[in-house]
Amino acid sequence: HRLIAKELPGVIFAAGEGEHVLTALYGELKSDSPKLSALPNVSYFVDGDREVAHPKRVLALEEIEWLPALDALPQAVANSKIIVARSSVGCSAHCTFCAIRIQYQESKPDGKGSASVGWRHSPVRRTAALMKEYEKAGVTRMTFVDDEFGNEDMVFLERLSDALLAQGNRVKFDVAFRLDVISERKQKPEEQAYRLEVLRKLKRAGLYGIFVGLESGPPDQLKRYCKGISIEEARKYLSVLIDLGF
Repeated sequence: HRLIAKELPGVIFAAGEGEHVLTALYGELKSDSPKLSALPNVSYFVDGDREVAHPKRVLALEEIEWLPALDALPQAVANSKIIVARSSVGCSAHCTFCAIRIQYQESKPDGKGSASVGWRHSPVRRTAALMKEYEKAGVTRMTFVDDEFGNEDMVFLERLSDALLAQGNRVKFDVAFRLDVISERKQKPEEQAYRLEVLRKLKRAGLYGIFVGLESGPPDQLKRYCKGISIEEARKYLSVLIDLGF
């Protein structure tokens, strides 16, 4: 920020989720006396080198029913572009190389710093409705670009699977999972069995490919990254996913 501000004096940075910034900015521009202090999730420099950071707020995803703008979807389909969507944001893991937990933070009520809000998902019916719009537009395969696709909440994934199956979804989709989506060390046998059944249901609902981030092989490096998984476990869990047909 400091380097950019030197090149562009007066620049205002949006921090975290920009929807709050745009909504507030639009409201202030319509007012007779717009105030920069009314904008959440922004930071800027005053007196040359003193950065001012406004309180950070995150979106209440579970309350958002509206779909994203789909104006460019027909052109994207016609030109065979990669079609993406999000059903959730965030991740509760603590991998040392990743900034996701920093990106999705909210200011503490006492104003002293901020804290990660973890993983959040949109309403299942919203994601299912978006998939239906994609299908109507001729999309046959798309990618969920969620930071972590539901490994945090398998009940959510089961509900999403049920919704997609109920509407006869024909759009194949790829997702990204932490590799410990199946973990003998972290889950009891009944939890493992449930997770496997949810993955099978997701496959029937259209799940086609799974991206998993192992990141490295040497034990020391995995420990340094705080992946919480060994290379032996990684091989075992990859075999499970392959056996499921992925």
